[in-house]
Amino acid sequence: MALNKKTTIIAALGALILPVAAKDHAVEAPAEAASSCDGLSGLYGIGYSSGNFSASDGSEGDADGYTLGLRLNVTEDTEVFFLYQDYDGGDFNEATAILRKSYDLIEGFTTRAGIGYGTQSVDGSVASNAIVGEVAIGTEIAGIGISLTYDHNFVLDSEVNDDFATMHLVGIYPLSDSMNLWAAYEWQVSGDTLVEKDDTTSIGIGIRF
Repeated sequence: MALNKKTTIIAALGALILPVAAKDHAVEAPAEAASSCDGLSGLYGIGYSSGNFSASDGSEGDADGYTLGLRLNVTEDTEVFFLYQDYDGGDFNEATAILRKSYDLIEGFTTRAGIGYGTQSVDGSVASNAIVGEVAIGTEIAGIGISLTYDHNFVLDSEVNDDFATMHLVGIYPLSDSMNLWAAYEWQVSGDTLVEKDDTTSIGIGIRF
């Protein structure tokens, strides 16, 4: 429990200025580096996360944790994305699985839409299960891929969480053919929840396979 909101925002902006993006801008691995899993390809990542949270009773606090991600390519423009975030040793965690499809609708930008399932837990108990809808737009600036994603959680069964939505600003910079550095800034934009993500920052490494 380390960063206040101002520090978190500064850290997020600083991380995006560093070589830090989105799958549409990752460097393609050479053929000889292809996975041995009969064509299965994608990316997995791990990172450190820290942020500010507020509870429905008005209390506020900081928390540190980690983020795990896995992307599996289905076709050239379709993927399955898994994300798991854990804060304070399991006191707050989220897991999401999304089926995404990319579209070239605007020159110089990539747009994406997806649908999936997400769950949020607080103090070891499930706070909500939800159908998750996602839309995103991404581009590349000076070799750094940047994407902005909006996801909306349509809560199915919860006594403590209403429908809620979050924004994700992500940057990725390829360090090599098989590795990149990524940073993300996330904040909850709507909805009454037992615990609200006021803002969180993550930074880590992604590895292609």
